[in-house]
Amino acid sequence: MSTKILHQSLNVFIEGSHIFNIANLGGISSSLNNPASFGVPTSRAGQVFGSGGPRAFRLGGRFAF
Repeated sequence: MSTKILHQSLNVFIEGSHIFNIANLGGISSSLNNPASFGVPTSRAGQVFGSGGPRAFRLGGRFAF
């Protein structure tokens, strides 16, 4: 007679990026000819996930047996 012990586990996780939604600005204007635009950012990092884009959340799980 044989007895089998079965072990199972469930792992659930959530990941988030840019959760505080801080913009990655660039292209700072350095022209002194127009004082109103001096030091003002002129561009923003790409709007794709992982490169300064919007908030992104990912939910995942793993079942092991």
